[in-house]
Amino acid sequence: MELLCEKCRWYQLDEENGEDFCTAVLDEDEYRQAQAGISSGRCRFFCPDSDDYQIVRRQN
Repeated sequence: MELLCEKCRWYQLDEENGEDFCTAVLDEDEYRQAQAGISSGRCRFFCPDSDDYQIVRRQN
């Protein structure tokens, strides 16, 4: 999952057991699309992980 996932806002790593997973809320069809996208190097649900300052700038 090195391709896009580690740079995505929805990517989470469980440090206790070393598992990584996507926290985006997807139904079954969307999950299948995401898995197909990841294997091809593209994911339509990819959202770049932004820094906290970007969120504050949007609020102002």
